Amino acid sequence: TSVTISQKAGVDGRLFGSITNADIADALKAQGHEVVKAEVRLPEGPFKAIGEYPVVVALHTDVQVGGTDQLFNILTAGRKLQEAHGQKPQIGIFVSILPGTDGVVKMSKSLGNHIPILSEPEDMYGKVMSIPDSAMLIYYKLATRYTPQQIERIEQGLRDQTLHPRDVKMQLAREIVSIFHDDAAAQRAEEHFRTVFQQRELPAEMESYAVAGAPAIADVIVGAKLASSKNEARRLIAGGGVSLDGRRVSDLFEAVNPAEGGTVLQVGKRRFLRLVKAR
Repeated sequence: TSVTISQKAGVDGRLFGSITNADIADALKAQGHEVVKAEVRLPEGPFKAIGEYPVVVALHTDVQVGGTDQLFNILTAGRKLQEAHGQKPQIGIFVSILPGTDGVVKMSKSLGNHIPILSEPEDMYGKVMSIPDSAMLIYYKLATRYTPQQIERIEQGLRDQTLHPRDVKMQLAREIVSIFHDDAAAQRAEEHFRTVFQQRELPAEMESYAVAGAPAIADVIVGAKLASSKNEARRLIAGGGVSLDGRRVSDLFEAVNPAEGGTVLQVGKRRFLRLVKAR
């Protein structure tokens, strides 16, 4: 925006008087801009000669956007201070915070639970697959291009167990990798994950165990005699020693719903069991 202010001047170009921040504010108001003189910054003082000058206008923002962790700073501290100084308080808009790979604490490089946006597709895919199932929907809402209606259908599928958490998470990983790389890179990353994590060290033959309904993972471990008690099963889960199709289980009460082709349960380094749906 530019404004022209008329003022009498001598032959040497010096003004008879000066152009102040109040004069500039009035000129901007005449153009339809809501500006007060305090917002016009003239660090070197009023203009005293004819010429073109850059002017900084520090506009008061009506809206401040922040994470939910800034609730106190924006609503309580910020707005109260503005009111105390006679300013119109800002409107606060708050956005949810994306948790890190632990699924609990906000994603942070300093905490080591982040997924770098410049990481290689295979690494990015693997890190997304490492998040707990409880955080999947938050990632869908905050880090994908899915519409609210699509996310609602995924949530319903998980709730009524028509969708397997592993498949939903792989879909999430593909989506995130395709956003920061492309579809081809996402496909290669998924193939790499299947080869390295899902198919590594699997015995050629393993016993099958029929699962009826959707029991808790600890009940399956005890029922399959891979642990002598639920307490032992829970200790194995808490220690990171239990996985389903290469995905580490962190939820002590995760429901087990085997995929159509079976789901591989691994307890420790060398105990494997193929879980199948009871007929």
